[in-house]
Amino acid sequence: MKRILIADDDPLIRGTLRSMLEFKGYECNEVENGASALAWLEQWKADLVILDVQMPVLDGIDCLERLKGSRKHRLLPVIIITGKFDESVKTRALAAGAVHVFAKPLECRDFLDAVSDALTAQERPKIV
Repeated sequence: MKRILIADDDPLIRGTLRSMLEFKGYECNEVENGASALAWLEQWKADLVILDVQMPVLDGIDCLERLKGSRKHRLLPVIIITGKFDESVKTRALAAGAVHVFAKPLECRDFLDAVSDALTAQERPKIV
């Protein structure tokens, strides 16, 4: 079973994402900010991380940059979600290594497809 870590400061959003993803058969864990996500990842393994952009303590893009700068987590796929979507957020997130960027409210089908794609891409053999 694939494990997904959801980091969002809004418990309603976290719960909604968790319900949607668990219905699809994923195991989910929740944290309230980027700093908590980093701490959680030091203790546990995730196959995918979903980060909100605007969170207290450590925002999603700063967390993403730290993950991608870490030897341990640099290959971990990350999906960014944001309530204040604009091209600069999308550009910064993709440049930092996000596999997808979504505006809230999420289009469920597109979001679930992106989750599946991100998890499947991890399993594909890399030809060097």
